[in-house]
Amino acid sequence: MNIHCTARANLGWCTASTYTVALLVPFRNRERTIGIFLRHMIPFILRQRLEFGIFVIEQTDSLKFNRAMLMNVGFLEALKFEEWDCIVIHDVDFIPHYDDNSYTCHSMPRHFLSGLAKRPKVKDFEFNGVTGFTVRQYRLMNGAPNRYWGWGGEDHELRTRAELQKWKIYRTNYPYGFYDHIPHKVHARNETEDNWPQFNKEVAEWQFRDGLNNIQYSQPEVTVHPLFVKIEVALSELKIKAAHPRSKKKT
Repeated sequence: MNIHCTARANLGWCTASTYTVALLVPFRNRERTIGIFLRHMIPFILRQRLEFGIFVIEQTDSLKFNRAMLMNVGFLEALKFEEWDCIVIHDVDFIPHYDDNSYTCHSMPRHFLSGLAKRPKVKDFEFNGVTGFTVRQYRLMNGAPNRYWGWGGEDHELRTRAELQKWKIYRTNYPYGFYDHIPHKVHARNETEDNWPQFNKEVAEWQFRDGLNNIQYSQPEVTVHPLFVKIEVALSELKIKAAHPRSKKKT
C-alpha cells in the first residue's frame, strides 16, 4: 500500500517525489486538537511536495501518558508500511508557521522548533515538540526511553541519547522554525513523571537497556483513514530488573 500517497490521491493529485516522511503523533484525549492539527499539517506537507504518512498513535489504557513509548510504537508500526527517509516526531499541539521549515532529515538529528508566540526563541539545550531522525539514527539510539510515565524528561533524554552517539543537534534557523501552540487542558492521567531528573542523570547506563529493544505493548488496532493512519494501543509497564549497573551488589 502506498500509504504516503493516500492523502494526495484523496485531494486529487500525488507528486513524483521519492523522499518519504512519516509524522508520528503521540496522542490521548485531544480530539479537538487532532482535528486542527490535521487541517493545518496536511496542506503544509503537500506544499513541500513530500511523500508522507501521518500516524496518530493513541494510548488506550488507563496508565499515565507515555509519550516516548508511543514514539517507539509509532516507529515500529510505521515501518510496516514503508522504510521511511525521515521520521518526524510531532506533538499534536504545535503548528508550523513557515513552509521554509522543510520536514526532511539531516545527517544529524533535527530540532524543527526554534520559537513560539509566548517564547520567541527556544534554548539550545531543548529538544522538544517537533524532532526528526532517519530510521538509522533512531535505531542506533535504541529509540526513546520507555520508563517515563507522565509528562516531562523524555525529550531531554532523547537529546542526550543523540549526543552520546557524538551527534550534534541540527536546529532550524529562527524564524523559520516558529510554531503556533494550540492551548489545551492537562488531563489527570498526563501528570508529571516525578523521577525524570534522576532518570536524566542515568542515560548512559540505560540507553541500550531501555528503548526499542525492550518495549512491550499489546497488538495495536491499526485503521487506515483517507488522510492518516490511527494506531490505538494499550501499553504495558515495564519491569526492568537488574539492568542498571549500580543495582548489582559488589561481591
